[in-house]
Amino acid sequence: MKKTLLATAIVGALGASAAAQAATVYDQDGTRLDVYGRIAMGIAGGGPEFNGAGQEIDNGAEFVDVYSRLGLRMSHEVSRDLTAFGRVEWRFDGDERTGPSGNGNTGFKEVRQSYIGLQSDQFGTFQAGNFDAFYNQFVSLPFDWEIDRGLEFAGHPIQSRGDSIGYYTPDLSGFTVFCKANTTAHAAT
Repeated sequence: MKKTLLATAIVGALGASAAAQAATVYDQDGTRLDVYGRIAMGIAGGGPEFNGAGQEIDNGAEFVDVYSRLGLRMSHEVSRDLTAFGRVEWRFDGDERTGPSGNGNTGFKEVRQSYIGLQSDQFGTFQAGNFDAFYNQFVSLPFDWEIDRGLEFAGHPIQSRGDSIGYYTPDLSGFTVFCKANTTAHAAT
């Protein structure tokens, strides 16, 4: 049964914005560890009242998870101009009623991002692992809404994540060039 998302309520101790609401767990001698995340719940309902066979569909309003997540962001300053960094982020089901068995004990269901890299103000940034497309980070993300899956022109396996290596230049007076190569092929879903 397909439902229409009517409203989204972002709730949680860690807040709606991962970047603004990160909690620093460790920060000493150039090494830093942040924990961030969001519990995102929405109210879904509506849609057709009857299916193709003329049977009534239960389309009442219910709380649904809207891609809640939890992550760790790490960095270590190797030198004044070189920083090593890493990130791992998981999706979890914030709605206790959902899950394959209906009991809600699904826990973390997807590794959303996991990557490591090196950043230099002079030479740019190199990273490898499973991470968002640079187009998503630099162009579409500032305009994306935190509703359901957000704006997608193609499915994530095509436009976004996968085992990849990437590079983007340092800030060149407001201009940045980036390239990313996926090392595995994904089937469209």
